[in-house]
Amino acid sequence: MTQSYDRLEISLLGKHQILNAALAVGTMELLKSRGFPVQESNLRKGLKAAQNPGRLEIIGHSPMVVLDAAHNPGGAEALSRALVELFTYDQVILVMGILRDKDIRGIFKALFPIASQLIFTQPQNTERATPAEELARIAQEMHVNKKYEVVPQVSKAIELAYHRATPKSLICITGSLYTIAEAKQFYATIKRNG
Repeated sequence: MTQSYDRLEISLLGKHQILNAALAVGTMELLKSRGFPVQESNLRKGLKAAQNPGRLEIIGHSPMVVLDAAHNPGGAEALSRALVELFTYDQVILVMGILRDKDIRGIFKALFPIASQLIFTQPQNTERATPAEELARIAQEMHVNKKYEVVPQVSKAIELAYHRATPKSLICITGSLYTIAEAKQFYATIKRNG
């Protein structure tokens, strides 16, 4: 018999995280039925304290800056829905760096409809990165009618996004955990020097 839990709270953003939390609760129920008791208080604390760096991670305001790895079409669709549902903005500027072995077209198809501007970049910390110029070529093949620029260095791409943004813009840095790692390194350098 499954237990009912009132007013569970999660700290992660996005409707898809509710499904993930439900899966965690179901797993806990299964563990309980197999003799591995989990206290409800621990479940509540765990759900509320859970973090998933690089997934709808807000790192700046005015303009809003969101990091999300979204390295496959499903993740890109979840990101697209979440940006529309959770945030208010006058434009979305996507800074995208994607690995060569990913479904680039599928990621683009999910994210381009919400984008006002695109900045193609590439993480330098992996040989698997798709060159930024190649991302632009694929976008052209898909007949994208958005303003885009090619800036191979992630830090320079972020600087350009800030230059193009208004205080009400949303800058979303996405496409790969490697891209997110370089973005975080860039922001850490700014904090140290700032």
